[in-house]
Amino acid sequence: MNDVQPISGIVQTPVNPLRGCGLNFNTSTTPSLQRLRLHSPTFCSDDSDEYGADLPSLAPFTVLLVDDRRLSQSMTQTMLALTGLRVVVAQGCSEALETLVNRPVDLVVLDLPDNNCLQLVSEIRERCPTRPPFIFIMSEDHMDPEPDVDVVMVKPVLQWQLHATASHLLTKW
Repeated sequence: MNDVQPISGIVQTPVNPLRGCGLNFNTSTTPSLQRLRLHSPTFCSDDSDEYGADLPSLAPFTVLLVDDRRLSQSMTQTMLALTGLRVVVAQGCSEALETLVNRPVDLVVLDLPDNNCLQLVSEIRERCPTRPPFIFIMSEDHMDPEPDVDVVMVKPVLQWQLHATASHLLTKW
């Protein structure tokens, strides 16, 4: 990356993928897992050669993507598939719960309105008490930490951020 570059009146600064884009560890949660809180800046370089080359494939893991909007669902599904994850898609809460009954998943990615997300998280935790999946929410706005949510990402979310977060969670299993 070069020096600071103006983009349409906004300044893009060079970033470190693990610090500059708001990757903050919350170690006050369970000792076996450091929970992440990601805040994506409006402009952050997505140079996959620099940031994604050393991230491991997540091929043995399955993720359930729950998104009620087709376009964002398609984009997120593609980004998750690029990590090597097996992606199962649900359109809403009832379809997500039905999927969880029929197949085990390692990670649940939620892109729903906040109230729906929190209700679904509660139901997932009730239905999967012995081996609950990791849960992270992609939110339009800042969201306070929830005890049952492993990660909160404020959109826009870049592919390398999604990969790094999924890798961090799933390799801790």
